Amino acid sequence: LTHLFCRREDKLGILLSILGDRSLVEENSLTLIFCATKHYVEFLHTVLEYFHFKCACLYSSMDSEARRVNVEKFHRKLINILIVTDLAARGVDIPLLDNVINFHFPAKPKLFVHRVGRAARAGRRGHAISFISTDEYAYLLDLYLFLGRSLQYPTSAACADAGDLIGTVPQRRVDDENRTIALLNSTNLDLESLHKVAENSYKHYTRSRPTSSAESVRRAKAETRLNNLPNHPALAVGFGCEKLEREKDILLANIKCFRPQTTVFELNAKSSDEQWRVMKAKRRVHQKKIDQNKAATVAELKALSNEEDPLQQQQHVDAHVNDPVDLTGVFSEKIESKFSERATESVLSCKKRKKKSKKQNQDQNTTVKEEEKEQFFIPYVPSDLHSEQGLSVENNFTSELGSAVIDFMDDEVEKIQRRNQKTKWDRKRKKFVNADDEGKKGSLKKIRTESGVWIPASYKTDLYNSWKKKLRMKAVQGDVDQQENTEKRLKFFRRNRHAKGRKGVASGGKRPAKNELKSKMQIIKERVQSERRRRRKANQLTNEKKKKKQK
Repeated sequence: LTHLFCRREDKLGILLSILGDRSLVEENSLTLIFCATKHYVEFLHTVLEYFHFKCACLYSSMDSEARRVNVEKFHRKLINILIVTDLAARGVDIPLLDNVINFHFPAKPKLFVHRVGRAARAGRRGHAISFISTDEYAYLLDLYLFLGRSLQYPTSAACADAGDLIGTVPQRRVDDENRTIALLNSTNLDLESLHKVAENSYKHYTRSRPTSSAESVRRAKAETRLNNLPNHPALAVGFGCEKLEREKDILLANIKCFRPQTTVFELNAKSSDEQWRVMKAKRRVHQKKIDQNKAATVAELKALSNEEDPLQQQQHVDAHVNDPVDLTGVFSEKIESKFSERATESVLSCKKRKKKSKKQNQDQNTTVKEEEKEQFFIPYVPSDLHSEQGLSVENNFTSELGSAVIDFMDDEVEKIQRRNQKTKWDRKRKKFVNADDEGKKGSLKKIRTESGVWIPASYKTDLYNSWKKKLRMKAVQGDVDQQENTEKRLKFFRRNRHAKGRKGVASGGKRPAKNELKSKMQIIKERVQSERRRRRKANQLTNEKKKKKQK
């Protein structure tokens, strides 16, 4: 498994580079390229034909005879590249497949296994290459959780044939191909229009694809090694001056990660301004704390990978410390930070001894409070929820069905929109709801409890309000409202209900005037009744005339 981390705009250039120089894909080997939509399939097919690659395409709305012809060509090795979608490749059997390229990474782990499982069959070797953009990295983490394997990052000891590696592509390869593609788009109007249509279809696909797990999204955001990821070993071979190219990539990565230390209060400010002097004084006071945080960041990066070469470690340090790119002062800054750390440690050790006794007393008080909370706190989820779900014998039918079935995404915009508009009747809520709420924003709503904890909205059943609506009851608002209700009820128990109030006796208040405006239904009803009367009279007149004529 080879994973290439890149921008989404560079995927086409990387594909042309891989197919052209035969670094990962051997010559005349059968290669299957998976795309998300049929419009991207048509666009890639046009581009590869322009560069004289022997290729064909498959998508769901293609004519069945054309599909059969393209598959037969691929079987007989008249063409060696087949561009397909997941829906079109379903049921297509290709026994001697060598390479699978995921131009768009699948949103579900089972779909990845369905794609890649076509290669390396019957004891043969196979190669799976995936292009990973920033928004697809969380899906890659979901895949490795599903497979139970660990994702590897390239180091100096990593070989080119190692599996489960994620790396970048040398910028020199990408730049050359991107220039060629830009020139082709500027001269070919048909290709430019195809590219616009393909991009629009991909936007529709990203809106409808399932979302990755929340844990994978959190890990993807916290991943620091992606900022300065080294080149993949399989693509770093074959160029002269690898050291210069690597230093060039590090310089470009440092420029990308550069963040100036000046704040908005110091922009275009003079030394006489008050805000400029305040920020300078603040930085002078908090500089020690900033240095400690930088040292902690360096320690975390060293703990992440102990096998990294020093060049890559320096690359990570520059990315997270966010210092300006100054190659001459790197070593002096490091030495000064080490001496400052030793000095601060000796000063802080005395303060820690004094605070130690206070912390112990605070810890004892917090443990007592936590024990009291555990006795009286009622959680919204049982403590043994996950263990009970794992040991349960009877599972939900829909969850079992979802685990046993692979759901393919449609490859056309019209079908994607039609699928999102499907509804079904909900017997409990007495209305139509979306048939597939998986991955939608509506299913991810959360509510805040009285304790301030955010929980999924599905835990709020609202049974009491629904029971009140069903019985048409109103809650008692207070003693005043209850007294008014009793007075109103007593009025109905008078003997002479229609009698007017007598003198000396408190009479009830005047009733509000009756609304004389007719509703829409009343007007329609009167019109229908008048129309019936008119027809009845007309029929009576005609019958009387007929009787007179007969006489």
